[in-house]
Order: sequence, then structure tokens, then C-alpha cells
Amino acid sequence: MQTQKNCLGKGILLCFTMLVILMQAAAQGKYPMEPALVEAGIKELASSKVSMVTSAHPFATNAGLEMLRRGGNAMDAAIAATMVVAVLDAGLTSLGGGAQLTYYQAKTKKTAVINLEPNSFREDVMPYNPERDNHTGRSIRVPGSFAGLHLAVKRYGALPWKDVVEPASFYADNGFPLYGAAYDAVRRNYETLTLHPAARRLFAPDGFLPPVGAIFKQPDLADTLRKIGERGPDYFYKGPFAEEMVKAIRDIGGKASLEDFSNYRALELEPIRGTYHGYELAGPPPPATGIVSIIEGLNILENVDLKTMGHYSQSADSMQWLIETLRVMFNDARKYTGVSELDRSLGQALISKAYAQKQYEFIRHKIEVTSRQAKEKTQVAWAPSGHANDDPELGTNHVSVVDKDGNVCSITNTIYGVVFS
Repeated sequence: MQTQKNCLGKGILLCFTMLVILMQAAAQGKYPMEPALVEAGIKELASSKVSMVTSAHPFATNAGLEMLRRGGNAMDAAIAATMVVAVLDAGLTSLGGGAQLTYYQAKTKKTAVINLEPNSFREDVMPYNPERDNHTGRSIRVPGSFAGLHLAVKRYGALPWKDVVEPASFYADNGFPLYGAAYDAVRRNYETLTLHPAARRLFAPDGFLPPVGAIFKQPDLADTLRKIGERGPDYFYKGPFAEEMVKAIRDIGGKASLEDFSNYRALELEPIRGTYHGYELAGPPPPATGIVSIIEGLNILENVDLKTMGHYSQSADSMQWLIETLRVMFNDARKYTGVSELDRSLGQALISKAYAQKQYEFIRHKIEVTSRQAKEKTQVAWAPSGHANDDPELGTNHVSVVDKDGNVCSITNTIYGVVFS
């Protein structure tokens, strides 16, 4: 009997010890902090029959999954992941930029689009010169992230706004290992990032850039995120914080006003829609151009029997059709004017089946001519044109989520180029 009591006592003690250890681990943080592989290259394939979160960083993906575990839906998860990515991916995205959000609500079969694009300042009417203005306050606009993401959570989310913001404030407060891509972005923009005292304290705390692997903390951002989580986006767009931002922007040549910030409104828009072999495609209308280009390209390829040609990785014919179609898509994407009324009409024209048929005929003729010319030549000389650019093109990030109920959220977040703003 005494032996049984001793065993029982030891068992209780062991369970209590494990409980204390687990509580201590939980107190240290709800999210992972160990370095994770986020470099370019082949990754392990992930699959799920329940839900899925995909983002540019494992910590952001985990934050999205945590929202789903708490009972959140695809909207909550995608926004939490997007905000974490903005904290972690220095140089790629920023909460000071903008985004386009598309959400499919399975229960109602409704597709919603929310425009989080930043607004220009009303007083800033002079032509923009990148060489002169990129390092001044003219490169900054009224950010749309907080207003738009808050609107999306309130209308379509299942969790409180504060819970969705929590992971981003956690990583801003506790920091994260400064990994290769983020380090390289900071290194290449080091001169710009250290122009002002506040930025120097953040990016060069000891007078130089921290090494790869160092824990990079952003305490001021963490404090701002916590307050926005508690008080909503009005903390950012109105009152003392907005006044400080306006003053800081004007001090470096910008034309911001408090009215510009307080008047910002995120908008829910009617999606652009198209079809491909019976599937419906939907996404943000201009000023976003992504879904327009995708629909345009698929409309062209709808006329091509790619299945018979084989996969583009093994078929030159299939690869050539994809290349020429992408060339048309990118050329057409340069035609936008920046005037919403004109660009909406242009977008509708570009996604028409009739336009796609004409582009298909053009590409088909081009491929036939180039194939005939290639057969007539005994030797083909090739040389690269122009100069190679080794600098990676940064500026945009993407998060996609599908939850257990079939809701889908897709967010493209951007700073519109490689220059920090």
C-alpha cells in the first residue's frame, strides 16, 4: 500500500511539474521564435483536407493557423498572417503601404473585394520625380492597411479585432531572427533607412546594421499595434498619433494634412469577374491589375489545347504559348492611366472574349512565323540583350487562406517598389 501511495505521489508530482513547465513555456510566448528557413528554393509540400494558410514566412503562416484554431475564419487568419508578414519582411511589405483583399464567403456564395490602397495628399499636385522625391515625404501616402483590414474583420471576420492584431504586435515586441532576405533588403537600403534619428535607432542601434540571425525588435511598432488593436484604426488616423505623423511627413518635404488622414475610407468594391473552362474567376478591379491580367491570359489560352502539348516544363510548344501570352498580359498592364473611371472600362475591355480571340490569332501567327524562320536557318545565334539586373524585385507579398467551411481569403500587400516608405 505504501508503495502504491509513493507511486501515486510521484505521478502527481510529475504531472504538476509538467504542468508548470507547460505554463512557463506558454508564458514565454504563444508563437514560435526559433529561426526558420525562409530563403528561396524548394520547400516541403504541405497538404490538408481541412484548412490551409500560405504566406511568405513560417511565423506568419503559424499566426494564421492560430486564428483558425481559436475559431476564426479565413478572413481572420489571412489578416493576422498579412500583418505578421508586414512586421517580419522588411523591404517587401509594410503596414504603411496598401493592399487588395478578395474574400469568398461560402455560406452566401458572395465574393467581396476591399480596396486598401493608400490615398495621395490633396495638396501634393506637382509631378512626381522618383530620383528626386523617393527619399522625401512625397514618397509617403495615407496608408490604407489599418482602415481596410479593420473593415474586413468587422464585416466578415469571426474574431475580435484585437485578437487578429495580437500576433503582429507580439513579433514587433519580442523580435525575430533577422534572416537572409530581410537582411539583404535592409542592407541595400541602409543609407535611406538611416537618414533620420528614429530610423537609425531601429536599424543601426550600435552604429551599424545588426548581423544575420540577430533578434530584430521594433518596440515602437509593437506599441502602436497594441493601441490600434485596443482602440481601432481611429487611433492611427485621428488624434495625437496622426498629428505626429503629419508633422514628421511635412518635416521631410511631404504635403500631408490631418484632414487627409481623418478622411481616409476603405472601400468595398464590386469584383472584376471572368470565366475559364466553366470556372469563375473574381478579384479586385483597377487600380489593381492582377486579376484583369490573369483573366485576359486565361481567355487567350482557352483557345489553345495545352493538355495535348504537354506540361510546359517538358514541352517547348506549351512553353512558347505561355511566354507569348505573358508578354501580351504585361504589355497591356502598362496601359492603365491611374484614372479609376477610365481604367475600369479598360479592364473590362481587356477581359472580353472577343479581345482574347484577336490576341490568340496574333500569337498563333507569330509562333507560326518564328517556327518557319527557325526551320529555314541552319544556325541560330543567341545573345542576351541589355544588361542583367542582379537586384531582386521586391515590393509585394501575398497571403491565401482556405478554412474548414470553404471560405477563401486572398490578400496582396505591397509597398509599390523597392524603396522603403
